[in-house]
Amino acid sequence: MLLVERTVVGAIAFDRLARDGVIHEVLGAWALPADIPSTRALRAHLVRDLVPRHAWLTGLAALWLEGYARAPRMLDVVAARGAHRAIPVPGSPPVRLHAGSLLGVPDAGSPRVVGLARACVDALWHSPTASALPAVASALRGGETSAREVRGLATTCDVRTRGRARVLSLVEALEGL
Repeated sequence: MLLVERTVVGAIAFDRLARDGVIHEVLGAWALPADIPSTRALRAHLVRDLVPRHAWLTGLAALWLEGYARAPRMLDVVAARGAHRAIPVPGSPPVRLHAGSLLGVPDAGSPRVVGLARACVDALWHSPTASALPAVASALRGGETSAREVRGLATTCDVRTRGRARVLSLVEALEGL
């Protein structure tokens, strides 16, 4: 594969290649030559081994996989309570595990990634607003989900859940898209 890895070429060479525009970052310490686009299949290949068993990619990481966000600095995954954390892979972004509801999680698929509405809710919930809003707005404009669907999923959370009101207000702000 044409992936350029920081550990293979060295940090100084990798940074210079990126600075000179010869490569573009795909995820963490992996990059591609400038003339090769980052496709969903390539992004899926990169995260396949990073997502723990019995967990699903969510939030900004799922929106990135679908092409709606920039490469995340952290991979958000959701799993049932009691799930074990994965051993970090050198050069990859850290994995942040969110244990809880598996609502909006598909039964099958590779890589294991939540539905787009669930990814939008989790991005608004767990990521900084400045990063989440543009990604969610892009996903809504893409037409594969709607603000109504995102709002419906967010309202299923317990009213006592911290951050619920903030997420609902952000969805309300996005409803014009």
